[in-house]
Amino acid sequence: MQDLIQSMTVSMELRGFAQSTQKIYLAHLKRFYSFCGKAPASVGYDEVRAFLHHAISIRKLSSAYVNSAYGAIKFYYQSVLFREWNMLHIPRVKKKSFLPTILTFQEVCQILDATHNLKHRAILTTIYSA
Repeated sequence: MQDLIQSMTVSMELRGFAQSTQKIYLAHLKRFYSFCGKAPASVGYDEVRAFLHHAISIRKLSSAYVNSAYGAIKFYYQSVLFREWNMLHIPRVKKKSFLPTILTFQEVCQILDATHNLKHRAILTTIYSA
């Protein structure tokens, strides 16, 4: 396991990854290692798919977290093991999009009525009308 961490750290430093990214990628790789029960160098696409599926369906992790783990494993396979990474076997998780909250007319009036400073009221009115 120490060889894995050392080689991954060297590869990330050579690529200029931030310390926080290095820490996160190493944590993802350690979780992947413990999930598989064997060295990541000896596992294939099926184990990677199972790990990511477990993170999504069982652990209910966010798409950003799962995509971060995906990136860590992909980096390990490409930059440390020098293996080909076929995107068709393991797709990324689609990011969820949310619609913005729209205030009702009464809510906007309450905000404007609660503002007593003329300058602030003019700014809020201009922002709302834009």
